[in-house]
Amino acid sequence: MSHQSKTATQAPPHIHLRDNITILVVEDERGHYLVTEHCLRKANILNEVLWFENGQDVLAFLEDDECRREDTKYLLILDIQMPEMNGVEILRRIKSNPALKDVIVIMLTGSDDMELAQRCYTLGCEAYLIKPPGRVLIKTIKRLSNRL
Repeated sequence: MSHQSKTATQAPPHIHLRDNITILVVEDERGHYLVTEHCLRKANILNEVLWFENGQDVLAFLEDDECRREDTKYLLILDIQMPEMNGVEILRRIKSNPALKDVIVIMLTGSDDMELAQRCYTLGCEAYLIKPPGRVLIKTIKRLSNRL
């Protein structure tokens, strides 16, 4: 008699972030953005996610008092390797602006360069993660969203 074991499939844990948290993803490659968004949705993170293809656009959004909502907290997932303005420069500009000091920045990159990681931490990023996004990103978002 054949005996097959059935393993229960568990739904991904529901990560409940406060409703007033918006996730901003700055990624020049649409496919990489879609992977990140899929990772968030798979973890049942249902907060608003806004995609920016470049640094200029996210800075314009964050620096514009009419675009940025005062009652909203922002968690930024930031690619480093981008044309025109790289993620390190975007991080520097965000962290040097007193109006944006509460924005949580997670660097998400393909580089495991420790000097680059240290530079990002020195500039004020809260986490430096290597692509592709996965459980580590979700755990990091959960941990850091408690600061908002």
